[in-house]
Amino acid sequence: MKIGGILKNIIILGAGRQGLAAGTFLKKRHIAVTFTDINDDSIKMAHDMGFITMKRNLSSVGNIVKAVSGFDIIICALPAKLGRTAHLAAIETKTDMVDVSYSEEDPLELDEQAKEAGITIIPDAGIAPGISNLISGYIYFQMDTINNIKIYVGGLPEKYIEPIGYAITWSPDDLIDEYIRPARIKIDNEIISVNALSEIESFSFKEYDKLELFYTDGLRTLLHTLKNAENLIEKTVRYLGHGKQMKFLRDMGYFDDYYEDVSPRKTTVRLFSKIKTDLKDIIIMRIEGNGIQNNNEKKITFDLFDKGQTEFSAMERCTGFSLGAFTLLLTEDMVKEKGVIPPELLARNTSLFKKIFELLIEENIDIKEY
Repeated sequence: MKIGGILKNIIILGAGRQGLAAGTFLKKRHIAVTFTDINDDSIKMAHDMGFITMKRNLSSVGNIVKAVSGFDIIICALPAKLGRTAHLAAIETKTDMVDVSYSEEDPLELDEQAKEAGITIIPDAGIAPGISNLISGYIYFQMDTINNIKIYVGGLPEKYIEPIGYAITWSPDDLIDEYIRPARIKIDNEIISVNALSEIESFSFKEYDKLELFYTDGLRTLLHTLKNAENLIEKTVRYLGHGKQMKFLRDMGYFDDYYEDVSPRKTTVRLFSKIKTDLKDIIIMRIEGNGIQNNNEKKITFDLFDKGQTEFSAMERCTGFSLGAFTLLLTEDMVKEKGVIPPELLARNTSLFKKIFELLIEENIDIKEY
């Protein structure tokens, strides 16, 4: 696609469902993308959906460098363990990147290297983190003084299902990591760590009145970019009772990699993968912020809701379409800053913020500000 006379060649690393949703989002807007993956089934699916494909091993910086040669923008939809590898390849090839991998490493550590390479890397560009960061940044930059930002977000079946009120629609391994990794939050201007699955409280959203919240680690870059916020927390939304069940499994060792000559975690992953449902999934997000604006107390709340459709689940829609929307900012040369620019910093520019929201609303994702 030509934007301002410049041809933008886009490659998507990873032809999983979220990558395919991003590709579909861009294709709908007449932007051609190429998919690359090592998995034959993923490549076939992308090909059958009408995308250009090439099979590549993306397990090393060198391999990714070869794969992205000749492209102007990289979309990284790889597993978390390959996120940093993709970042380094983008820097080596001096190629702009939008990333949804949620790598374990802090992406801000590469800010100077990205600036030296003259590129823009937008990390954590999904739904949460991603849109949750964008909204939090918007609230933050609207206030003269910011007291609290609270993020509540989760993906669920549209109704409670046995045995755990949840069906795993994404990587079971990544889900277990979310339940064992300490959650970093900010309380009274101090960053502290608390146990994941702790501080369970009841929650309601629209007609969903039997929900709960508990801490998980999702703030990441927000802890460093929204420096003047006194309190920052994120909690995951699940049906009532799920947190207690997961805490029991964790405390009993079912999430451990090894116990004597067995791997409880591998067994748990396989058992989690068995939990299937024909129910559509839903995404629930509420972000609340309060502070002082023009010498007056101000509270801003955003609610986001989506339900799975025929082609993509709600998780795939919200994550993949958000990834596509962030990418569109680069195809239109709307992001002028170089370095690692997380979504919350994009919100300093209200036109970028509004652009993203307009694009998601075009896809019938329900977003409201109160």
